[in-house]
Amino acid sequence: MISVLHADAYCGFSGWVSDHDAVHATGAQPVFVGRVLWPGASEPEDTVIKLYPTDSCGVANEVIGFTANAVRGVDQPARGGVILLNREMLPVFDADVTAYVDRSTGLAVCWAATLVQNAKPFRFLRRLSTFDQDQLAAFFRSKFAHILTGVDHATGNSDRSDANFLYLDDMKYVAIDQGAVGGGPYWHSSWPDETAGNQLNLAAQREMTASQLSSWYASVLQEGLKTQDIWPEVSNQLRRDLIGLLDSEQIDTIVEYMSTRASNGTLAQACGRLI
Repeated sequence: MISVLHADAYCGFSGWVSDHDAVHATGAQPVFVGRVLWPGASEPEDTVIKLYPTDSCGVANEVIGFTANAVRGVDQPARGGVILLNREMLPVFDADVTAYVDRSTGLAVCWAATLVQNAKPFRFLRRLSTFDQDQLAAFFRSKFAHILTGVDHATGNSDRSDANFLYLDDMKYVAIDQGAVGGGPYWHSSWPDETAGNQLNLAAQREMTASQLSSWYASVLQEGLKTQDIWPEVSNQLRRDLIGLLDSEQIDTIVEYMSTRASNGTLAQACGRLI
């Protein structure tokens, strides 16, 4: 399911992600749009390429989130994979990218996902965009939100924050940015966070009345049962997709962590409900 691409698949720099200043500023995570020839494609496609520090498990986390979403049917970019780029192939960032390039190989192991055209970040926390209360209410009624809340709980994704999913219209959203699976990009150096927060649930609690919140929880838990049923498929796929990104012990750790959290009982507990 997850493609591993090499330098010959990279067809050059295309541009910066929508907000040049936010993405390209000193200290920001290096991310850009490049032209990538994906397996089976006849033409290169605009692809968002994101670098993670070499001492993190951010790329592995992206693989986990993308795989879980794909199996569960969450809308997301059409293609996702790992791409290995030589340092000299990277565009010039304002920030130093030394920490993102392996010293021994000179390679940056990057996450790549096809660019979603005509989409914009859905800023639901700080309200920095034009989304009004009706649009926010439409999002919380969407099946997308109900499913993604359960998937984020299972994966321990603690950063479904501002702009970590995209908006096409009031009925169409796209999940991106799964770098905080397991509570963050460094869970592999200690242990996944058993108390990883769920920002969609927190936003619902903040925005909804008591009766609306009761309906929200009911829908989230109903979709959670379906997530629980398909989770063994997610686990099996990840045991293949994560080879080379994590060692066998780390793979066992994160798969077992998520299998426990995929139980609808733990989701109900996180929602403050009994089932």
